[in-house]
Amino acid sequence: MLPTVSFYAIYQIIGDITKESTLVPEYFQGVRKVINVVSVIVGPKEGDTPDWAKYSQGIKFFEPEVVN
Repeated sequence: MLPTVSFYAIYQIIGDITKESTLVPEYFQGVRKVINVVSVIVGPKEGDTPDWAKYSQGIKFFEPEVVN
């Protein structure tokens, strides 16, 4: 929980938007506004090395895909 500013409180709730069980309704009681931030990890469709050598070389374009 972040500190209260003036009469507003800002809380950070971390969940997975693909898993309903992580978005517990009790977390959102009394919530009037939401700042929603999502992200995905991408990598080359052909795969990459453990150190992401293809992804970070910046020379050739590799068709991307979402990485699980």
